[in-house]
Amino acid sequence: MTRVVFTFDACSYETLQDMVKRGKYDSPAACVRESLQVNRAIQEQAKRGFTEVLCRDPETGLEKQVVIPSMERVFKRWQFHHSMTGRFLQKSQAVTRKLFDHGR
Repeated sequence: MTRVVFTFDACSYETLQDMVKRGKYDSPAACVRESLQVNRAIQEQAKRGFTEVLCRDPETGLEKQVVIPSMERVFKRWQFHHSMTGRFLQKSQAVTRKLFDHGR
C-alpha cells in the first residue's frame, strides 16, 4: 500500500470530517478512497456518453438530478475526441478512395 499525505484548507477539512461522520467511515482515508471510486465510476459512464446522475427516493419515487461538473467535462472531451476521430476517418477514407480511383 502507498502512503499519501494531503493538505486541506480549513473548509475542505471540515467537509471531509463531516463526510466521514455522516458516512460512518472508519477513517478519512476510507472516505477519500470511496470518493475516488465513485469519481472513477462517474468518469467511466461519462466516457460512454452518459451525462446525468439521478437519485431516487425509494419511498416517494421523487427523483433529483445531481449536477457533477466533472462529468460534463469528461463527456465534452469524449465527444470532441470522437468527433475528431470521425473527421479523421472520413478524410482518410476520401483520400483512399481518390488514390484507389486514380489507380484504375
